[in-house]
Amino acid sequence: MQVIGICRFSYPALGGFQVEHTTTDQRIEYLYKDEILGFRLKTFEYLTLPSIKNQSDQDFTFIVLIGDSLPSYAKEHLQALCMDVAPVKIIELPPLPHREAALAAFEQVRDPDQISVQFRLDDDDAVSEYFVSSLKDVAEASDYMLQVSNKVGIDFNSGYAVRFGPQGLEACDIRRPYLTPALGVMMRPGLNKTVLHFPHQRFAELMPTVTFPDPPMYLRCFHEWNDSTQTRPSPKFAYQELSSETEELFLDVFGVDNTAIKAWQSAL
Repeated sequence: MQVIGICRFSYPALGGFQVEHTTTDQRIEYLYKDEILGFRLKTFEYLTLPSIKNQSDQDFTFIVLIGDSLPSYAKEHLQALCMDVAPVKIIELPPLPHREAALAAFEQVRDPDQISVQFRLDDDDAVSEYFVSSLKDVAEASDYMLQVSNKVGIDFNSGYAVRFGPQGLEACDIRRPYLTPALGVMMRPGLNKTVLHFPHQRFAELMPTVTFPDPPMYLRCFHEWNDSTQTRPSPKFAYQELSSETEELFLDVFGVDNTAIKAWQSAL
């Protein structure tokens, strides 16, 4: 069994965005604006990457997919951040249709003879330290389902919505099925698809799924640059400043250091 995750870091795919652009050049210009790209580098540094580095099971691959036109300062910064994080593999591709790009990236690391368990993670979200190990445990217990379906969804629906506030992160515990973080898909060998071929909100329509409501498995970050909220209102949550207990939980379980985030936010 092989576990593979993917993060599309400001990758200028054709399609796959809520915000549409007429040309690839327009999309690149938007994604690589200094304000947006700088913000994404910080959320990746303080949310996404620490949770990957914090995994209790390090036997997996985490693809960071970038465009071949990513500004050199951003590419060099990403490489420096990821240098000592063993699961990370940075893959650079030209602009392609988003599913085609994902497939090209997975083909560079996937063993076609093994069952693969795949997940996607945005560059502003995080997962629990037990996410990879839990994916493996569930996949091993559920592999009989591959006898009747070539793919099986694995959903952990409990976590936290987070946003940035004056005192660093603010959070609200939530249960939402089939959100993109902490959502995986187990696939038979030879299936020429990736997790990005299946819209997350349609998982239960497209495959058998198993869902676990506990423990909290993700941080889903909401902010002004969310692609998903550019064309519709951001969900409303009862956010609260982190208590000392929640700060400790976020650091221990997600690898997310709210003290560092406070320092970043106060410097803006």
